[in-house]
Amino acid sequence: MSHTFKVKAKWVGGLDGHGSLQAKGIETPFSAPEDLKGSGVGANPEELLLSAASGGFILTVGAALGFQKIPVNELSIESEGELVVEGGMRVTKIHHSLVVVPARSEDSEKIAAAISRAKEMCIISKALKGNVTITVGLSQEKR
Repeated sequence: MSHTFKVKAKWVGGLDGHGSLQAKGIETPFSAPEDLKGSGVGANPEELLLSAASGGFILTVGAALGFQKIPVNELSIESEGELVVEGGMRVTKIHHSLVVVPARSEDSEKIAAAISRAKEMCIISKALKGNVTITVGLSQEKR
């Protein structure tokens, strides 16, 4: 079995131009960032890649916790990507800072195990493997 996903894009102009992306449930303007000589309109492709990596990872963590029936009070993520310019521009690193607020303190080890499984199972992480180093920092807060 396979699934097909589609995205439509339009572009106007050169490097300093702008475009729009459309997919199921999303429509957004995009361009190259100003610091890379773009117009800075909307998101940039690097942020969109980071959004896919971040969204895919937190969804996979949520699914892993759900499959294991581990309740959490909060699950959030902040991700940062690194673009290297030398030798040809490329994204080389993504770091996810994950915050999990467990519903039960005795689930801390199970949460860490679920996150470890998610690192291996995330579809987007697997697509980037070998090209981008992905790291995860975990904070299990009590509330």
